[in-house]
Amino acid sequence: MIATVAAGLPAALNLLTGADGQRLVTLRGIDPTPASRLRVVDPAAAPPKYWPKPSQE
Repeated sequence: MIATVAAGLPAALNLLTGADGQRLVTLRGIDPTPASRLRVVDPAAAPPKYWPKPSQE
């Protein structure tokens, strides 16, 4: 499990650096290709059903 974090974290941080809002990052596992190590979802474009709704203040 810690190997998954160590392998995926650099790529995830690189993607998050250029993000213009929140992102949901799922680290998947150790794999030779960085693209298959993680999944990134933009909750503004396609919110997961468990993502909290924005407050209407």
